[in-house]
Amino acid sequence: MSDYPLKDLGAEFTEYDNERIGMLIPCPNCKVPGGVMFSGTTYRQEYPGVTWERTGDTLETISLNPSVKMFGHFHSWVRNGMLCVDSPFECQKEPQ
Repeated sequence: MSDYPLKDLGAEFTEYDNERIGMLIPCPNCKVPGGVMFSGTTYRQEYPGVTWERTGDTLETISLNPSVKMFGHFHSWVRNGMLCVDSPFECQKEPQ
């Protein structure tokens, strides 16, 4: 449907003890943030749960596997720093 640069969306990495453990990704439509946790981090070894495999170390180069489903908002892939939304938005856009 549409591709959105993570950097332009205001996505940001989350850290724990100076280690990147995940990231927050705002919905391009309504700006509500959703989050993912990276596999292979010290934090996730201590607190297991659903995780995403990451390649790339910056917002411009990151790719995630598997895809990201932000329930009530969108489904997408994160590839080479882009949020590649492949579903209609389910959320209502906030009034300007």
